[in-house]
Amino acid sequence: MLGAFAAVSCSTERITIEVMKPSYTQVDTSIVEIGLGTRVDFDKISVPTRINGNRANEFRKSVRLAGDVALETLQQELQETGRYAPYLIKYGALPLSVQLPPDKATTVSIDKVCKAYRLEGLIVLESYEAHIDSDGYATYSSPVDRNYGTVQVPVFHSSRSVDLNMFWRFYSCEDNKPFFEQDISTDYQYQTQSENPYESRSELPSSEVSLLSVSERGAKQLLPYISPFWVKETRSFYAYGTTQLVEAANLAREGYWSQATDIWFELTKDPRKSIAKKAVYNMILASEVAGDYELAKSWANTAIEEYKDNKAVNYLQLLNEREKELDQIDAQFPSK
Repeated sequence: MLGAFAAVSCSTERITIEVMKPSYTQVDTSIVEIGLGTRVDFDKISVPTRINGNRANEFRKSVRLAGDVALETLQQELQETGRYAPYLIKYGALPLSVQLPPDKATTVSIDKVCKAYRLEGLIVLESYEAHIDSDGYATYSSPVDRNYGTVQVPVFHSSRSVDLNMFWRFYSCEDNKPFFEQDISTDYQYQTQSENPYESRSELPSSEVSLLSVSERGAKQLLPYISPFWVKETRSFYAYGTTQLVEAANLAREGYWSQATDIWFELTKDPRKSIAKKAVYNMILASEVAGDYELAKSWANTAIEEYKDNKAVNYLQLLNEREKELDQIDAQFPSK
C-alpha cells in the first residue's frame, strides 16, 4: 500500500495505494489449475546484437535462462493475484520448435501435458525473439575555466537497448485448443554517462542481465490480459492541521494503516469542526485501503452531508466506479 506521495495543497498530500483491476479478457472460471510451459527451442535460438549500428556476434548466452525467467515471473504474478493455481511445466514436455510464426500446438501434445499434470488450462510461450543494441558517443561541456586555460570537458554516454517479442497462447484442457493468444512486445534502454569512457561502459548492465530483466518485464505485461492485476493509484488525504494528523500521515506513509486509522477515527470526534472534517475524509481512504467499500462510502456520505466536503463528492464517485470494477473481478474469480 505504501508509495510515493506529493503535495496537493497546504494541508493535503497524495499517497499511492495498490488496487486490483479486472483482466482485459474473461477466462472461463472453471480453469484454475494451469500449467506454464514453452514450445521454444531455446538451445537453437540466438539474439542478434549490434554495436554502434554495426552487426556483432550473435548472442546465445543465457537465452534459455531468460525464457525460464519469463515463465517463473508469470507464475509468481499469477500466484499473487490468487486467480489461478499455476505450475511450471518441465522444459521439453511440449514439442520444441523455432518456427516463426508458430503454429498452434497439436491437440495430442496439449492433451498429453494436461493429463500428465492434471491441468484445466495451459499457458504456452510459443515464440521468443530479441535484439540487443549497444551504443556509445561523446559530448562536450560548455567552456570551463581551469588553471591551465579554458577547456571543454568530454562526457561519454553509453546505452544498451533490448527489444523483445514474446508470443503466448492459452489452451483449454477441455478441448486442447487455444482460446486466447497475445503478442507481447517489450523494449527497454539502459543509459549511463561519465567523464571516463571505461566507467560509462562498465556501469551498463551486461547483455545477459539486460535480457533477463526485459524478459521479466515482458512476462508481467501478459498478466492483465488473463488475470485480475494490481496497479498503483494515488489518493489525496489530509496530512496537516494538528500534530496528530501529522503523526497519522507519517504512519500511513510507512504503511502502518491500522495505527493511522485509529488516530483518524478518534479525530472524527474532535470538537473542532475543521479537524473533524479532515479526519472524516481520511477515514474514506482508510476504509478503501482496508477493502471495506461500504464503510468508505458511509464515511464519504458523512463528509458530504455533515461537512459539505466537495472532495468527498469526487471520492464517492470514484468508489462507485471501483465497486463496478470489483463486481467484474468477482465474476472473473472461480465461485467458492
